[in-house]
Amino acid sequence: MKYSSLVIEHFNQPRNIGVLDASQSNVVVARRGQPDEGNVLHLYIEFDEQGFAQSSRIKVYGDPYVIAAASLATELIQNKTIDELQAVSYDYFVEQLDIPKTKWHSALLVEDAIKEACHAFKSLEVSYE
Repeated sequence: MKYSSLVIEHFNQPRNIGVLDASQSNVVVARRGQPDEGNVLHLYIEFDEQGFAQSSRIKVYGDPYVIAAASLATELIQNKTIDELQAVSYDYFVEQLDIPKTKWHSALLVEDAIKEACHAFKSLEVSYE
């Protein structure tokens, strides 16, 4: 399989690897994937008081496409609102990383994690009001 230069770049040097302190009230964690299926992603996002994503970190295991898409997502997430993040589609990662159709599930995993994190943050907002 031939990987695009952007996949190779993000796979070899993934961005924002690590964790954020999930005990902080403004940090949410989304966990997607199953180890027995080969791809696992833990996405941590820190939001500010206005609901803008301030930082993100990933713990990811899997094929080069899921690692590259998760890494690219951490760059995309910066300074986005909840509404902007909820509009992110797997199509963005497929297009940017030139992911073949047989591997689109890797991009879907990342989209699902972003949407799960948004849902978790919205749940936090409700509990504060």
